[in-house]
Order: sequence, then structure tokens, then C-alpha cells
Amino acid sequence: MADRYSRIISTLDRLPEELRTETFERLFQACEISRFEPEVKLKYEKEMITERDYYNMLNTAKADGRADGLAEGEAKGEAKGREEGRVEGRAEGRNEEKIRIAKVLKEKGVEYLMIANVTGLQENEIAML
Repeated sequence: MADRYSRIISTLDRLPEELRTETFERLFQACEISRFEPEVKLKYEKEMITERDYYNMLNTAKADGRADGLAEGEAKGEAKGREEGRVEGRAEGRNEEKIRIAKVLKEKGVEYLMIANVTGLQENEIAML
């Protein structure tokens, strides 16, 4: 009887409806894996080991109370982004102030070289204002 079923299972390309239970699904998958070529089977097994390791690391992190690591990382990222935005905003504000001062000095007839020394702008930038 067992020999009859093993011959039937070895010729199946999909699992019949009446055998679609978790146990038979797993058995069918194991049979398919066992038919892999040796190189393919080795690659598959290595990938499965990597996947299980990753899954176990995540579960361990959650069990250790580090499950909120994502939220912590997001908070750090947001704080860093805000700080970078402030730095960028300050630099932009300083540049706008330099341009404002350069325009005033230019209107007053101050030489471009002097304006460049005071503001840090290039003479060609001042000429374009």
C-alpha cells in the first residue's frame, strides 16, 4: 500500500485537493526539495539557513525588549533631519543677509572689492546683484 502511494506522489506535479492539509503540504514541499539538483539544493538550504537566522534575530530582539528599535531609529532620524534643516536654514539665512548687505553697500557706491571683503561674496556675484 505504501509503495503504491509513493509511486503516485512521485508523479504528482501538484497536491490533490483531498490531501491539502498542512501535514501533506509540508510533505509535498519536502518531496519537491529532495528532487532538486545537488547545487540547487545546497543553495536553497543556505538561503533557508540565512532566512531562519534573520527570523530568529528579529524574534530575539523583540523578546529582549528591543522591538521598539524601529521607533527609536525613526526618532533619531527625525531629530537628525531637523538639526540638518536648522543648519541649512541658518546658512541660507546668513547668505541672504550677506546679499542684503552687499546690495545696500553697492547702492552706496562702495567698491566691489570692499563689499567682497565685508560679505565674503565674490566680486562677480556682487556685480550681478
